[in-house]
Amino acid sequence: MKLSKRGWIITAMAVFTIATATLAAIYFQQSQRQEELDRQFVQVQTDLENTQVTKLISDKAELVVKLEEATVRLETVKGTLTSRIENSAVIETLFDVAAAHNLEIIELTSSVPSKQNLAGVNFSAILLTTRVKGNTSNVIDFVIDLNDRFNTGVTGSVMVTIPENSGGDGTTVDIRMTIYGYQEGI
Repeated sequence: MKLSKRGWIITAMAVFTIATATLAAIYFQQSQRQEELDRQFVQVQTDLENTQVTKLISDKAELVVKLEEATVRLETVKGTLTSRIENSAVIETLFDVAAAHNLEIIELTSSVPSKQNLAGVNFSAILLTTRVKGNTSNVIDFVIDLNDRFNTGVTGSVMVTIPENSGGDGTTVDIRMTIYGYQEGI
């Protein structure tokens, strides 16, 4: 079967029309799919931004609370640590003075520094009670030296016990004193 020129033209136009229609349908489907994917992408991006912002805001609030708690704990520990350091320094000085006079500390109690304020001045007070044993002259020198070392201390009481027929050895002294220290910001 032979086709005429007109038949070939009609056949070519039909094939071209079918091909164009097919390509147009594919293009239309692809553009619809692209629009749908773009909408989904924008929605996911918006959800992600909202989620991240919401999470960051909640994380920030949580971290602020943790920071406040940590700050409170830090201030508490600072106060305790300062008290312990101050108390340790007092006790160390007491042992140094006793060692310098060849005395033995046989009993020692120390309070935790109490925070006080007098006329707008902050200070701490440590109550120190100790019993020291040794030679009588060394015990007396110890009491004098202790008062000199703690120039912010007030001796509340001193009780010296000298055993009979001891030749001065075995003398004990019970000392009760309060030691004051300046505290900035308590």
